[in-house]
Amino acid sequence: MKRRGAGLLILWKPVIRYDCAHDYAHRDRYNLKGEQRKEELAMSYAEALTFADTDIKKKTKVIVKRMEEVNAELIYEFDMYVLAHPEFADAIPNGAIVAMQLEGDEEFNEWSRKLAEKHAEEGQPIVFVRIKKLRPFVSRIEELELERVA
Repeated sequence: MKRRGAGLLILWKPVIRYDCAHDYAHRDRYNLKGEQRKEELAMSYAEALTFADTDIKKKTKVIVKRMEEVNAELIYEFDMYVLAHPEFADAIPNGAIVAMQLEGDEEFNEWSRKLAEKHAEEGQPIVFVRIKKLRPFVSRIEELELERVA
């Protein structure tokens, strides 16, 4: 499932669970409707554990990259907002960590909160900027040309 916001593309993926119950190594896939599909992993338990660990680490890197991309987009949007509304920045304490939050994206919000808390020093204020609504992204290109090479 895809949802497009203002310059953001948020993807939801099915849940994948590795298991060795039922006397064989397998992977359970759950789609967005909660339907389950079992896939046997034709390997030993030790090989299945290594395979699952590698797969999870790879997917974790993809998720972190997505979070970083969303965060960069929101920081850019916030910077543009503050340029247009400088009085808004007055409410942010000096030296505060400013963490982005996106209404309706709890996975991103939790990641952003944990990141802010991890980097905050003792007594350093943390300010959460909750972005409630984004306008549709509109390109500023007024004219362009495509040239086919081959």
